[in-house]
Amino acid sequence: MGFAKDAIQVAARDYEGIIWAVANLADMPLSDHTCNIILNILSPANASEFTRVLSNNGLLIKVVPGKSYLQELRYALYGQTQSRTDTERKLSAHMPDNFMLADVHNINYQVTVKKDALDSLVSMPPLSWGSSEAHKQKVLSLDQLEITVDLNILAGKKQ
Repeated sequence: MGFAKDAIQVAARDYEGIIWAVANLADMPLSDHTCNIILNILSPANASEFTRVLSNNGLLIKVVPGKSYLQELRYALYGQTQSRTDTERKLSAHMPDNFMLADVHNINYQVTVKKDALDSLVSMPPLSWGSSEAHKQKVLSLDQLEITVDLNILAGKKQ
């Protein structure tokens, strides 16, 4: 949870008045039906916990990788991009059964990752799991890497 904790500290500093937390998705430290919105970014979902803590009109916003997500880094680590299909049916599968998919947005842009941030990016699970040490070191030897950020933002209403 190191990355998540750091991200929450930055968010809490920059966005006052919002309660931010890093918690175990299996047992969220929140009372029943007390959240209006859950933002779940690039992590597993726990439908029963989300249902328990969301209010009756609650909204689940789930961010999942698109087909081009970090394709340059995946190619450098594995020699392939592991492309995905992002049909509406496939996107719907990311939304828990007891949530109705209400909206989908895609964000896609290029960003240059400098050498000092490559180490964190390369060690980000599960991206580097199974990659050879030689491939990791090759990426870490770069001064920078241009990567694609491709994210699908799914909004689901509690049913």
